[in-house]
Amino acid sequence: MEEIDSADRLAENLEKIEMPTQIVAVMADPLLQKLMVLRPDAEGFARVSNWIAAYMTDVATGDADPSVLLDMVDVIHSYVLNTKVRISST
Repeated sequence: MEEIDSADRLAENLEKIEMPTQIVAVMADPLLQKLMVLRPDAEGFARVSNWIAAYMTDVATGDADPSVLLDMVDVIHSYVLNTKVRISST
């Protein structure tokens, strides 16, 4: 993904790109969000949903810094708007 710096380059290399192992990167990166839309992957969407659920559980149990919660809500909001994916609870 380092050499992908525009939507055109993303389209040119769509088949070669692999999703990052740190799936949370998808939530904050508009190009990775476009990749999720252009090349839908149920496992990738499930991984994002699971990460969000785990993060929210960590906040609820005090294992994550609650001051970051509003920033995460903004990131999640942007992700949902850009991918049009409904995040389900597990």
